[in-house]
Amino acid sequence: MIKLKHILNEIGEGVRPYRWGIDYESDDEVQYGFETDTNSEYQVSFESFGEGKTWDVSFAAREIGASRGGFSTDVITNKGDMYKVMSTVFDIIKDFTNDHEEVYQLKFDSAQTGDDSTTKDKRTKLYMAYLKKQMPTSKIYPGEQGEFVIQL
Repeated sequence: MIKLKHILNEIGEGVRPYRWGIDYESDDEVQYGFETDTNSEYQVSFESFGEGKTWDVSFAAREIGASRGGFSTDVITNKGDMYKVMSTVFDIIKDFTNDHEEVYQLKFDSAQTGDDSTTKDKRTKLYMAYLKKQMPTSKIYPGEQGEFVIQL
């Protein structure tokens, strides 16, 4: 039986990320952006609460044709480039943590589409498997409000 872990080991290896850049940066917020080959736009945001050691991470997409700023965590793109998008998100996370050495932990939550908790469960499993592969020395545990905490 093929397991998700084996698929990610094969597919996650050697996938080059899209080009990305920093769209906005302040003391308590950093937003990165990138565009895929299919013209889907994504944003990875980091927001600090408190002393800058814990940052919330969010990942959002803009629906094609949406106005500027129309990013949402509920958008499903299904363009066949999931592993390249994931590779880009983790490349951004690594860049952020390298540039912000004071960061002790990151928090994230996988989005749920409408009332479909199955979608959230699938996304969570994918994110967790990919995260464990990309950041093997990090500890991952559930947070107090249903989010996941990555201790760096």
